[in-house]
This record gives sequence, structure tokens and C-alpha cells, in this order.
Amino acid sequence: MNELQSYQKHQYGDDPALCLQTTSEGFLLKEKVPPKIGFLGYFFMVTFFFTFAFSFIGIFLSLFEVFKQSQIFFLCVVVITAIIIFPVIYYILLAIFNSTIYLKLLPSQLILSQYPLKLRGADTFTFRRELKDNKIISKPGKLSFILSCVERVQYTRGTDTETQINTIYESQVMEKFISEGINIMEMKQSFKIPSHLPPSFEGKKNQIRWVLSIHQDFPEIPKNTYSHFTLIVDPVIRL
Repeated sequence: MNELQSYQKHQYGDDPALCLQTTSEGFLLKEKVPPKIGFLGYFFMVTFFFTFAFSFIGIFLSLFEVFKQSQIFFLCVVVITAIIIFPVIYYILLAIFNSTIYLKLLPSQLILSQYPLKLRGADTFTFRRELKDNKIISKPGKLSFILSCVERVQYTRGTDTETQINTIYESQVMEKFISEGINIMEMKQSFKIPSHLPPSFEGKKNQIRWVLSIHQDFPEIPKNTYSHFTLIVDPVIRL
């Protein structure tokens, strides 16, 4: 649960998903795919990182020789260097992780019986994700999903703009175990949106978004692989 929630918080900035097409099964949505990095992208990213890191190490050693008598200055240099280098390492590893997922899997598909969704409505979704190059799942795994209603608020404190995320609703985690020997991970599940909750809302500094997150837990793919869909939920209008 904590891993799922932490992943979702990075995704709440996404715009609501649009229906790409209507099929015989229902309304088809596809997740957003990050841009491909490619070989040159990796090359320049790694080159930039090592150039950046060795430059700071050189500066650090030079300053250490000059100010090695001052322990406070030495500590400050260490802290500043760590603050600058660690975020660079984090984003490089994150980019590599995302690219690894899409090297093994095709983009996820979500098929809804109706879209946009409605409050107080019962619906059914079908989730599908296929392995690339006709590869087969050799060991069993599971799919799990959770539906959340989240408020995202931006406010200004002095000259800083901060974003606060509040979870209004969270469904129970539903799981489906998948056997080995298949090429497509698939999950069909019914769900209901409670009537007392707010519909989707998109304001300049305030949004209420419904998020469907599906965790794919299989030995063949990287850990903590999720598919994420920001859905539109309309209010029920009584005439």
C-alpha cells in the first residue's frame, strides 16, 4: 500500500485520460508512455553524470587541500556535494527503470463499459498488458488494483508554490492471480463509485481526480511496475 500510494503521488499531475476509441468491448484508454531514451540518450546521460561527478570531486579535493585545517568547511563541502550529486543519480536511475519496463512490455490498455464514469454508478473494467516480442510469462504472478479519489491543491506561501495531496477515498485492494504460459496479463473487475464522493474537478490551483492504479507483480518484469489512469467521473444530474 505505501509503495502504491507513493507511486500515485508522482502521477497526480497527469491530465485525465481521453478515450482513444470505442471498441466492441467498450471504451478503450491507453496509459501515457514516457519518451524513449535510446542508446544516444543513455550515452549522453552517463557521460554528463560522470563529467559532473568528477568535476565536483576535483573541486572538492582542491578545496580540501586549501582548507583541510577547517573541519566545518570540510563538512559543508561534503554536504553540498551530496545534495547536488544524489538528485542527479536518482533521476538517472529512474529514467533507466522506466525504460526497462517499456523494453519488456507494451503500453497498458484499459477498457471501460462506459466513459466518462458517473458517481453512484457500477462499472466494469478490463485491464490488459502484453509482453513484447511474443514472450511468455514463465512464472505465475498477480495483478492488483486500487481506485482512489484525490484532491490536489496548490497554494502560495511567500514566494514559494507548494502542492498538497489529500486522499479523499481509497477502495480496497483487489487482486487476481495469473498463471504462467500466457503472453497477455489480463484482469476483469467490477467496481462501484460511492455517491457521497465528489466528481472530477479541474481548476487552476485545485483538482479532484479519480485514479485507477494497477500493480503488475511478475518475475519477468521490474519490481514496482504500475499502470496508472486518471479517470473522469461526472456527477449525477437529476432532472
